[in-house]
Amino acid sequence: MTQPTDPPQYVAEHIRTALASDRRVSELGIGVKIVGNRVQLSGVVATPDRRALVGEIVHQLLPDHEVQNDLVVQEIAEANRAERLR
Repeated sequence: MTQPTDPPQYVAEHIRTALASDRRVSELGIGVKIVGNRVQLSGVVATPDRRALVGEIVHQLLPDHEVQNDLVVQEIAEANRAERLR
């Protein structure tokens, strides 16, 4: 677990690792930057629910920090026909 005295880079890496290993999200490409008492999240996720859940997880990890959730939702459209494999 991170401590308040840990360097911001260490805390950011801890958060990235937690998001990658959390089975609810398993997100690898989330950018995390710690600026003072704020956690800035950046990157792309597949659904609005995933975006919200990532923010909640970060808030649980650092409850004394403000979470600035700048994640972008890029939903994957369903194919209008089956893909044919050869």
